[in-house]
Amino acid sequence: SPAGKIIKGKIERTKSVLEWLKLRYSINYDFSVEEDRLNNVVDVNEIIRIEARIARQYWREVSKIIPKKFEFEGRNTVDRPFGAGDYINCMLNYGYAILEAECLRAINSSGLDVHVGFLHEMQLGKNSLAYDLQEPFRFLIDLAVINVIEKNIMSNKDFIRTENYNLRLRPSGAEKLLKEINSQFNKTVDYNSMSYTWNYILMMQTRDFA
Repeated sequence: SPAGKIIKGKIERTKSVLEWLKLRYSINYDFSVEEDRLNNVVDVNEIIRIEARIARQYWREVSKIIPKKFEFEGRNTVDRPFGAGDYINCMLNYGYAILEAECLRAINSSGLDVHVGFLHEMQLGKNSLAYDLQEPFRFLIDLAVINVIEKNIMSNKDFIRTENYNLRLRPSGAEKLLKEINSQFNKTVDYNSMSYTWNYILMMQTRDFA
């Protein structure tokens, strides 16, 4: 099913991130049981549950590399680009909002209906297809945030705490993170025996999806 293929693509990229981290950190994961289940289900709700269990494993491993000063206790399940409880979720939410905008651009150029999703529930006013197409490319945002952490380029001055205790990026912080995100989007990889940027691959895969 389209929903299953979307999640399989996300899982492969998730494993790539963990294997990259494994070269330098103590990372231990095993998605095999969930991958076997994914190969034998067509129900969208079960596919979503499988993805959620893998995501919990993934973020548990990623959290091992994040210094305590970032106050990261786990990935929020709701993307809120304008506020988050900790520094990591703040940066991830901002990055995923950028990724959603790229997906919307690809969808509009391909003539698809952004409200008709295969994995995410179709709701009035919701960009369900954009949420679907984000899934296999979320790793680009994850890598950008990890690079920001490892380079230690963010400071408290790059964030602001709102009246309801959510964190938001100041323009200085958004600029630093956006630079890393653009770097990930512009990396070239082999695709169909040619070299393309991830940004262009997103566009091509959306057209193939159409």
